[in-house]
Amino acid sequence: MKKLRYFTLMLFVFLFIGVVDVKAEMAQTFNIGDFNVTINGVQVNLYVYNDDANASSITMFDNPITFEIPAADISAYFTGTNSTPKQLKVSNDQTLDLTLVEIANSFDDESLSDFLEAQTFDKTKKYYGDIELKYTVNSFPSNYKSFTQINGYRTVIAEFPKLFAQAFTGDDEIDTGINLAKPAYETKALTAGTAFSTVQMLNLFTYNDIDPEDVGAPIDKIDITTDLTQDNIDDGISGLNYGLFSESENFDINTVNTGDKAIMFSIISGMGNYIDQIDMSTLGDDYVGDFGDVDDEVIDVVKVGNTAANQSLILALVGMISILSGLLIFGRMLKRYN
Repeated sequence: MKKLRYFTLMLFVFLFIGVVDVKAEMAQTFNIGDFNVTINGVQVNLYVYNDDANASSITMFDNPITFEIPAADISAYFTGTNSTPKQLKVSNDQTLDLTLVEIANSFDDESLSDFLEAQTFDKTKKYYGDIELKYTVNSFPSNYKSFTQINGYRTVIAEFPKLFAQAFTGDDEIDTGINLAKPAYETKALTAGTAFSTVQMLNLFTYNDIDPEDVGAPIDKIDITTDLTQDNIDDGISGLNYGLFSESENFDINTVNTGDKAIMFSIISGMGNYIDQIDMSTLGDDYVGDFGDVDDEVIDVVKVGNTAANQSLILALVGMISILSGLLIFGRMLKRYN
């Protein structure tokens, strides 16, 4: 009897330890509605920060220092997914069907800092960076003819390069614009039954983000938005990137078709609430005053563009330029180095 109790106790302990030790790993292949996808890995890119107002041109997202997190190790940082259907309002009369795939993760400032500290690079320089998800779409409905990976942040830069250069350098006299080494959006033709791979930016961050006005403060190595509250809800633009499936062979950013579908992966908590709140056609008007220290004429152009009755997708994205100063992660850098 004593042996039986001992055996039962040991079995209970073994089972308990087994339950506690189980990790909820993110499925590497899973369905998102009518789409089947495979997560191939995550990569972290660093770009040397350049705010030289005297440069003949400023290029962003060039010469990345890239660190790979292979699929085999992804569960160390990313666990579990939750898919939610959303309606992204892009104008007064246009919405986009979007599936938000929220990825539970531990990629906060501490773990990201630890990850980068374990890598080899010049840790004395100032960088901005991004986190990108690499995935393959294994199958999709045959009615879709094209796929476009849209990066909302880079789309804004591409549309108003001079305005962004002024904000990025803190110099409202700068005449040069900003060039993009990575495109604002890329379109590829789809062939029914043929898988394809793509990369989506998940988030932005800064490294060695030092505030010279805060004398004696410790160096803030990492600045990254991990969750969206009412106080910082507009930082959601750093993760407003998605893949768009269209029945049209030729992608037109000015048009949102009824049958269009989008997939957005997110590691920022509260992204669903952000999507529910934003109206991309008027977003810029709410924050147009944030660019008070740059070219007023250019600001007026942005403001007028945002109040158009039937806002195209490109103009809607342009509307977000107004919230970059002080609201975006990069916006936090603008006055610190100037």
